[in-house]
Amino acid sequence: MKSHPTPLTTCPQCHHKIDRAAAQDRSGAKPTPGDFSVCINCAGVNVFTDDMRLRVATDGDLNTLSPRDRLEMELGREFIRHLNQKN
Repeated sequence: MKSHPTPLTTCPQCHHKIDRAAAQDRSGAKPTPGDFSVCINCAGVNVFTDDMRLRVATDGDLNTLSPRDRLEMELGREFIRHLNQKN
């Protein structure tokens, strides 16, 4: 999975430092403003701002997701939680 550098920011939910992002669908796509981001530390759902920092995703943001995209995001979050339980 290819990752892309982002400006150093922190997850607004757990304050984990983040400086890279990767597309969950393995497309290699670079993140752009408005894209969702799932924190690798807490599995919190965030959104990239215009300056590529992160803010907490709102219910309005989440409502823009298709059912398939929502399911894929939830599966990714569950995977992160599972990985973090082992560590």
